[in-house]
Amino acid sequence: MKKIVCILMLTAGCASISPRRTVNATVTCGDFGQVTSDLGLVNTFGGALGTLVEIDETGKRVFRRLTSQPSEITQPNPTIQSSTLIKGAALSFDLSAKVPEAVEAALKTDINAKTKFVMKNLRRQEIPDPLAEIRNNSRIREAMQERPGELYLYGQAIFTADELRIDLEKSTATGAELSVLKYGKYTVNVSYNCQQSIENISPGGGTMFWKYIQVRFDSTTKMIVLDSRPFDPTKYDWSSR
Repeated sequence: MKKIVCILMLTAGCASISPRRTVNATVTCGDFGQVTSDLGLVNTFGGALGTLVEIDETGKRVFRRLTSQPSEITQPNPTIQSSTLIKGAALSFDLSAKVPEAVEAALKTDINAKTKFVMKNLRRQEIPDPLAEIRNNSRIREAMQERPGELYLYGQAIFTADELRIDLEKSTATGAELSVLKYGKYTVNVSYNCQQSIENISPGGGTMFWKYIQVRFDSTTKMIVLDSRPFDPTKYDWSSR
């Protein structure tokens, strides 16, 4: 009887079913300089509330012009647990075993699209009306008038936290952490080797994220206005401070 069942299963295609394969992927984060998130720019360049940054679009450089003390700062209550997706980071990984190119490509896409910062006791300080703050600041106005039409960034909010780690975004279907990814017969266990990269974000417990608005001085209206031109901070040299 057992032989008959086995023959029937093989005839139905049972022999074509292959076992699942488990592979480990270790992610290396590298330098987070100028990586962005919904909380703003990773603050490796040391921006503060009220910092004005000038953008040289031709030379692809960033210059800190000045930092002025805001007239008003708000500080909402800390968020016990929060997270934000990392944008623009070139994350790399090593695999414990070889997988098909299609699986490796899908894994690369998922890791770069779903890796997130996770913060404990996130604190935010912000300028409630940053555009009005700029317009009423004579130092900023004088600085921007020197180069009308140029793109500037103005620090409107900063973020600090008691703890920062890196993980994969939660599944919208199950709410579970995606530390395990599946591609056909392949199961990939994802882990992060990024402690040094995390420590470089906020040495000494300083500001972790710097959120800004884009502005310019309009020579026609003689006013500082919001600017919506595309700007990718990862394409610029931030070393000129």
